[in-house]
Amino acid sequence: MATQPQAQAERVRIESKRPGWDFASRIAFRFCFLYLGLFCLTTQVLPGLFPIPNIDVPDLATVAPIR
Repeated sequence: MATQPQAQAERVRIESKRPGWDFASRIAFRFCFLYLGLFCLTTQVLPGLFPIPNIDVPDLATVAPIR
């Protein structure tokens, strides 16, 4: 039977063998996440998902910095 520190060391060894993302995959994921996030914020997706009663959220495409 393994003791507590041995079991913990074995778990860490197993977890450290998981392959990580390569550099290109990380950059592509970050780009897509940022692009889709900004797309949702600047179009009608966000107000459509979270409607706030009695508050009219203007279309951000008509606001000066995003026009």
